[in-house]
Amino acid sequence: MHLKNLTPFIAAALFAAVAPATQAQTLTVGGAKAQGAGAIVADARTTAVVESIDQTTRKVKLRGADGSVYSFTASPDVKNLAQVKAGDQVTLSHTVAVALELKKNGGATRTKTETEGAVRAKPGEAPAAAAAREIRVIADVVSIDQAKKTVRLRGPERTVDLKVEDPKQLADIKVGDQVEAVFIEAVAIAVDKAPAKK
Repeated sequence: MHLKNLTPFIAAALFAAVAPATQAQTLTVGGAKAQGAGAIVADARTTAVVESIDQTTRKVKLRGADGSVYSFTASPDVKNLAQVKAGDQVTLSHTVAVALELKKNGGATRTKTETEGAVRAKPGEAPAAAAAREIRVIADVVSIDQAKKTVRLRGPERTVDLKVEDPKQLADIKVGDQVEAVFIEAVAIAVDKAPAKK
């Protein structure tokens, strides 16, 4: 399972929890996040209940805590679907972390590296999966807009604007410096059996 190519089972649950963090063209960083080492971490956790499941067609209907219903067809990647029953609870956690470090005077080659990893429940275990992705980018500082408090960064694939709230930190950034950015995303999903009826 690749995180950027999530199975429909995970993607359906994730849809209700968080907006995709990788879509933003402008990254807002407050405090010390643009100078030295810093990090932004966002966590989201959501639960849903399996309302219905058809093992033949692999169609699953989940009801979120807010009452919203999501229907999808589980892909063959979901190995232990036969163990999932109506009333089971699906728990999804999603963590995104962004760390930035200013590299004075630059000189490194603009690069992007991406690594992924994933684990799934073994046959017979309770359905579960986890995946993680790390993207590391070195980008050049190509312009600074003091009025807008933004720094334009050119990476190997695209150019983005970074907002720096602290004027003292903005003053320390110069054209020709570089920024190393590390984006880490992790998703985990688990299915818990419905409580036994009394």
